Amino acid sequence: MDTKSPEMLVFDEDGDTLIILPYITSATEAADDQKSNSNAEKNGEKQPADGILKTVRMKVSKKHLVLASRRAQKLFLGPWKETESRGTDGLYHWLFEPFFTPEAFEIVLNIIHGHTKGVSDQIGLATLADIAAVVDDLQCEDAVWFIVKS
Repeated sequence: MDTKSPEMLVFDEDGDTLIILPYITSATEAADDQKSNSNAEKNGEKQPADGILKTVRMKVSKKHLVLASRRAQKLFLGPWKETESRGTDGLYHWLFEPFFTPEAFEIVLNIIHGHTKGVSDQIGLATLADIAAVVDDLQCEDAVWFIVKS
């Protein structure tokens, strides 16, 4: 995986899909970002009470997603808004709700895209629970089981 910027993670340079993952920062991070957030508040943008809403974008392969994830398969092979047209950037856009941590989503996408060398073999319990939530939502347990097994 190639990291272009903190806001864009690239799992496949030739990827045709952009996953848009909003997430809420912790209260500690929110305090650190309070100054940078003042412009958003002036513009009338609402922020969660317990943190700041941020977004990370992930350029991925639709083919990898469809092979690994039953949810992606249903989404991209069905008549849904996300698959009707591509954005002005030429990519399909898949927007998630702010339920997941970017770190857990990144780990799962690394596994799905075959970047297993970059996945740590030392994962804490909280991170493991976050990964399980992503795996459950994407319905991709068959694609990631070998990592848990080893």
